[in-house]
Amino acid sequence: MLKTLIIIFSTIAYSAIASELTIINNGSSTGINSQLLQEYVKNFSDYKVEINNTNANCATSKILWNNSKKPTLYVLITNIDGSLDKNNHICYMQITKENLLFMNYSAPMELCAIGSKNWNDFIKSGSKHVIGTTATTTKIPEQFLNKLADAYGISIKSIRINTNSEFITMAKSQELDFGFRTGLSGNDFFKDKCFWNVSQLDNLNHITNMKNLYDLLYEESVILYKNLSDEQVEEFRRKLKESWSSATSIKLRNQRGYDDSLVSYKTEEERLKLFNKFLSKFP
Repeated sequence: MLKTLIIIFSTIAYSAIASELTIINNGSSTGINSQLLQEYVKNFSDYKVEINNTNANCATSKILWNNSKKPTLYVLITNIDGSLDKNNHICYMQITKENLLFMNYSAPMELCAIGSKNWNDFIKSGSKHVIGTTATTTKIPEQFLNKLADAYGISIKSIRINTNSEFITMAKSQELDFGFRTGLSGNDFFKDKCFWNVSQLDNLNHITNMKNLYDLLYEESVILYKNLSDEQVEEFRRKLKESWSSATSIKLRNQRGYDDSLVSYKTEEERLKLFNKFLSKFP
């Protein structure tokens, strides 16, 4: 009898805890992930949801993650801060098949003109260009651009820029010649001015031998989880997939020029293949 009561009490206690959901967004309250989360939580009305936006403070995000005893989701973007830097012990988050819940988007970096310059202007032998890039945690964007410069015999000066608003300000003031960042093609300022994104480079002359670099030039938004049962993992994936497919979510991603085909899946087999491809980048 006592054992039965303990089991019943444990089940009730677990259910009470499971009704709460903590979401850690390692981004701003106005960024794309925050906007997507506002759409996602509509599908979690049966949970008491608490969202913590940490404004890219990966140290704070990790502390919240480590200290949480409740069902918890962690939204992060690769290549933006130190979350995936193994040498950054206060921020590093190991992504595995055991904690990867969902992929929001995969945003390839793209090369776009500022002003009236075109691709031929860019590759003209001896030409010099100033390119605004994302302030990633690695030097891979600069390494790729340097190899691109060598391939075409041009000179490139890269400037790391933290925020989109700062980048657009510099672009409009003509401080830059080109941009090499994510989400530019969805901005009206760059309409019809983007040459390619790195997911389209496999057949571009002079660049195919740089695949080991440009395959890493993506910003990918993923959701990790902890303290979820197997049943909850399946439930959460279903809810997230439904919300991800909503007209509002699709519009938000389209406004950034993101290609949904890079992260979409229809079957469990396709999901596993997608996740394995993503995880292979972080051995």
